[in-house]
Amino acid sequence: MENSELIARLAAKVEALEQKVQALEDIEAIKKLQRAYGYYLDKMMWDELVDCFAEDGSLELAQRGVYIGKKNIRRLMDLMPDSQNGIQYGLLMNHMNLQGIVTIDPGGKTAKGRWRMFAQVGKWKEKAFWAEGTYENTYVKEDGIWKAKSMHVYTTFMTPFDKGWGKEYENFIPKPDPNCPPDLPPTEVFGDYPNVYIPPFHYVHPVTGKKVDTRIKEKIK
Repeated sequence: MENSELIARLAAKVEALEQKVQALEDIEAIKKLQRAYGYYLDKMMWDELVDCFAEDGSLELAQRGVYIGKKNIRRLMDLMPDSQNGIQYGLLMNHMNLQGIVTIDPGGKTAKGRWRMFAQVGKWKEKAFWAEGTYENTYVKEDGIWKAKSMHVYTTFMTPFDKGWGKEYENFIPKPDPNCPPDLPPTEVFGDYPNVYIPPFHYVHPVTGKKVDTRIKEKIK
């Protein structure tokens, strides 16, 4: 083998390894971003939460509609009960981001992620709830920094802590607020628990490589 050919092969291997390392670093950066977002949401740190988004980023919560841009995402946060920039005494808003699956798109400048949201929500001596849902998000890399491009929260249920999801549930799919209208209407219509709705997976099956069709499993009453 000629030295030039060997050098070319080694260079190709190094480039391939660099791409793999970059992809792993990108995945870790996105996981950190999403987890940080969850911690900011825990404590109603709206300024820090909004800064997780790109300037033209969007947030769609259940069926409130799509809020586009940092200013409008902040408007959406201000709709939360007892909302202010910084959590108040007696409030609990634990918002856990679990089971993250991150997929880096070809080119390495955009990505997708799916997360399970599990929440403990309460107000001292008044009420306490469990809540659960799914995030399907997109991300963009700007000047070497990953930011949220779009977040879509599919709420599944909200139930009183003392009753549990087996006995009682709240109608936890808020609709657009006329006092704070979204930029776009809801992109999907779905029912909450005990109805069944599976948000589409952005990724293919890890073993078969096939796209999973969730529509045949929907049961909405």
